[in-house]
Amino acid sequence: MDINSKEFGNSKNEKGKSAENKSKEYIEQSFLKDFIFFNPKFKSGSSEKELADLIIFYFDTLIIIQCKSKEYNENIERYIRKTVKEACEQITSSFNRLTDPLFSIEFDNTRRSNVRWDCSKIKKIYSLVILEQDYSIANYNLTVSLYPEIKSLKFTPQIFDLSDLKKLMQVLNTPSDFLKYLDEREKIVTNPAYQMHNEKELFGFYLSNNRKITLFEEYPETSLVLFDGFSESIDNGELSEKLNIKINLDKDSYF
Repeated sequence: MDINSKEFGNSKNEKGKSAENKSKEYIEQSFLKDFIFFNPKFKSGSSEKELADLIIFYFDTLIIIQCKSKEYNENIERYIRKTVKEACEQITSSFNRLTDPLFSIEFDNTRRSNVRWDCSKIKKIYSLVILEQDYSIANYNLTVSLYPEIKSLKFTPQIFDLSDLKKLMQVLNTPSDFLKYLDEREKIVTNPAYQMHNEKELFGFYLSNNRKITLFEEYPETSLVLFDGFSESIDNGELSEKLNIKINLDKDSYF
């Protein structure tokens, strides 16, 4: 297919929408549809612009999400720098607007309409970059070496891939569960000692330690962290049984 053709452009568009739709589908396992706004737009002069791929406006918490479906077709380091940089620039634009008291937008979804934005109500902001492909190199610390500017952002982007997000949301199926994991996860993915990222190993470690990551508080001089064997605990044994019990209980709970 000619990369300059209209069909090629439409194909790329559809692939991007697919990543966004899948992200929304997985996140809906944790957040009610009432709180999720898909491709929200705001007025800019005589036209409309997209604010973000997904916005979650959950009481006093805001989550800004950008999804990337670009396929790797070049040097892997160049790809990660380009993709994450682009996502972070888009989140920066959204962040600046949504923290500006003068910015005006009304959110709509299938459950709610004309939800007027008020940044004074927000106490916590998270930002997520979701990649459709599985590239473990695209974690925060390795991205720092490829895209140093990420450290100077006003927010800390947490980078996931779709397959990991799907698995996480099957367990983190309430807002409090998901937000707590983001808080604990940020402690470790931004520490220079943590380089070799594996989401399932990290998540297994998190669950095995009563959903807390206090590693660097207990051992502040740690220079290198590698997790191994924790992913097996999610699939087998006592932890697996406890997770299944919790998932069943959570079917009758939300908050």
